[in-house]
Amino acid sequence: LVPWSSDNNARLHLSVDLSNADQTVNKHSDYDSASNFKFGSVPAGTYTVHVNIWDTELYTGSENVSLTVGAGAVDLTGTPIRLTIPQLSGVVYRPDGVTPLPNANVNLHNADQSLRQNSNTDQNGKYRIGGLPAGTYTLEVNPPNDANDVVRPDPVEVTITTSNKTHNITLTTARKFVSGTVKYANGTGVAC
Repeated sequence: LVPWSSDNNARLHLSVDLSNADQTVNKHSDYDSASNFKFGSVPAGTYTVHVNIWDTELYTGSENVSLTVGAGAVDLTGTPIRLTIPQLSGVVYRPDGVTPLPNANVNLHNADQSLRQNSNTDQNGKYRIGGLPAGTYTLEVNPPNDANDVVRPDPVEVTITTSNKTHNITLTTARKFVSGTVKYANGTGVAC
């Protein structure tokens, strides 16, 4: 794994994840100055390795690499982990249609959810998703937890090809709120 952009020779900001199919094992690793990463205490089984990347518009992450762990160590040095380019990108806006919404989670998945990629919006509300085969997918947006004045929009269908498609999303204002008070059994309010 070489975390450098060949286009501008700038160091990329990335991390590497390892997980099994049911997510009961989910490990995270950064990389060292020699571009090496390592996961310790991985039980025997079949796993997926995926690179997460941010602070660049050139790439969205990586293709998934499948590996089987047995009794010994596994070395992926000769296995390419290919970075992916954006196939779907855009900006998530607040209800005014002008103010970007950072930290929103954008999910893209096929009908049975066997193919899935996601992205969190950056400080400018931008998201980028790639690494999926061409096809029709469902796009869902989840506002960040601190954005309780907006609601999650209805999912939409988008068609992905090998070239980048732009799809901007404007959230709507929450019209109704549910509020209440947390109380002890004796009726007194719970203080923070």
